[in-house]
Amino acid sequence: MTLLGDAERLRSDLQPQTCAQRYAQYLPGSVERLHPYAAPLACRRLQGLPPAYIATAKCDVLHREAEQYAAALIAAGVPTQITRFDVKHEELPRHAPLLAEVSAFLRYRLASQATARG
Repeated sequence: MTLLGDAERLRSDLQPQTCAQRYAQYLPGSVERLHPYAAPLACRRLQGLPPAYIATAKCDVLHREAEQYAAALIAAGVPTQITRFDVKHEELPRHAPLLAEVSAFLRYRLASQATARG
């Protein structure tokens, strides 16, 4: 977590220490934390990944990392949509505009796959 925002300045509901604790709980071994699935920003082979939708919260200390990952996916040619919502991190799961955007993204991507199959 090298790009954490200033939690106080962002008025974040998520503290950097909490992020670090959860990450360590999820992946207790330091070797596990190096795997590309655990550290996608460190991965150099992003080509060929499936389309990605990334939502961030304006007040989230992790928004910079998420947005950097989205930029890396786009640079690798992965169809990627990213949106930063003007909400706190905890509000994302029930934020109606986010839910509508995710639904539209999935409908479009699934319809594209169905058309490609034939």
